[in-house]
Amino acid sequence: MNRALFVFVFVATAIMFVSNFSGATFAARSQSALSAQNASIALLPNVTASQWPNIPDLTGSGAFERINDGPWFKINAISGSGSASATVPMEGNTYDVEGGNASNNGINDAVVQVSFSQLASGESDDLWGSNAWSVQLNSNFFTGGNGLGDWIQFVLQNNLYNSSPTQRFARFGIWNVTNVYGSTQTYSNTSVYFPIQTLSTSTSYSIAGTYGNGEIEGRLVISSPSNTYSYLVYQPDTYGLFGNWSSASRTILGAGGLSTADFNHQTTETTTVQISAPIITNAFAQMEYTTGEQNNLTPGTPGTNTIGNAYYVTTTSTK
Repeated sequence: MNRALFVFVFVATAIMFVSNFSGATFAARSQSALSAQNASIALLPNVTASQWPNIPDLTGSGAFERINDGPWFKINAISGSGSASATVPMEGNTYDVEGGNASNNGINDAVVQVSFSQLASGESDDLWGSNAWSVQLNSNFFTGGNGLGDWIQFVLQNNLYNSSPTQRFARFGIWNVTNVYGSTQTYSNTSVYFPIQTLSTSTSYSIAGTYGNGEIEGRLVISSPSNTYSYLVYQPDTYGLFGNWSSASRTILGAGGLSTADFNHQTTETTTVQISAPIITNAFAQMEYTTGEQNNLTPGTPGTNTIGNAYYVTTTSTK
């Protein structure tokens, strides 16, 4: 797919606190399932179970926000659907990726965490400019209930804009991509918007994806010495990630529209992909055709570790 720009329609609305989550109505879900997912997510550094709401899944689409150890608040989630555009995390390149596979499409949840131990000169996106990038957690391609090739992405995008470069934004959301084996894809998303982020050696970004009760959940933790911001976005499992999730991968990449995150010299970045499943088959660092965004870092050999049903693939990349 080339980098032609198409129209992607969505209505951007400011994030508003609507209600404390204790006043919302929830669908039933077992506490044991929630506890198991939270426990596996908590195994990653800087991500603790207390940062996720120990609540049943919601129905429909929506989002929550939490600052440090304060209460969870329900906030506005923005939904949109359209064809490929520069602001979309697109399908489109064969690129070296790191992650892991599970047998029998048995992944229950997955996490990607990105951090830097060295970041001397910052980063610039070849399409969006300075400090524009994304952190992505992506599923495998699968044939969904619609009979087409489908794909789920959990993505933090930073420093994008729609029509005016002076009106930039950051957002985190779940992206449903359909017709991945065809010539034209449809991208739909549920996202929350928040202030633009700045990469540093003191901040980590962790994204978790999971599902339950007919819903998909995307969870983001931005952890720094001063504050920890947690976001949860949810939407219906329209295409059927449940029962079709066999691999998870990704890292920090270009912000969108097939762009590349270019890091300057003296950069050391570590990505950990965690997969929770009954049977894990292997880790991988290989060329794959999935997301179109890239970076210019050189990945090292992935290291692996297993704790219970949680499997870790850690890769340090440098420039």
